Amino acid sequence: MKLRGKFYSIVTGGVYRVLNINFESRKITGINKNDELTFNFDDVIWLESTEIKEGKKFIYTDDYIIAKKDNSVIMSGIVKKRADGSFALVNKNSGQVMPLLQLQYEGAKLINLQNHKIYFARKNNKTKEK
Repeated sequence: MKLRGKFYSIVTGGVYRVLNINFESRKITGINKNDELTFNFDDVIWLESTEIKEGKKFIYTDDYIIAKKDNSVIMSGIVKKRADGSFALVNKNSGQVMPLLQLQYEGAKLINLQNHKIYFARKNNKTKEK
C-alpha cells in the first residue's frame, strides 16, 4: 500500500500534500497549490487515505461526502475511521453511519466536496477565496 499523505493545518486552515516529515525536529513540510510551508506536528491534523477512489481523487478522513444513487441523495456526512480500521460516512445530525465500502458496493456515487472544515468555512463565508 502506498502512503498518500495529506494534512490539515490548524494555523492556515488549508489542506497540504506532504513533501517531507522530520521526526527529529517534529516538523512537517507540505504544499498547497504553489505554497510550500513547514509546520510543527502540534499544528496539523493528519488526513488518512481511505484508499477508495472516486474519479481520479482519493477520499481522505474528514472529507465531506454526498452519496447519491439514481440521482437522489442517500446521505451526506464526514468520513471517519472506525475502531475496526474501516471507514464510514457519518452524519451526526441524523445519526446515520454507513461504511464507505458498503455504499460503493451498493452502487452509490460518492461526491467528494473536500475537507469538511474548509468546505463549511467557505460555505459560511469564513475564508477568503483566492
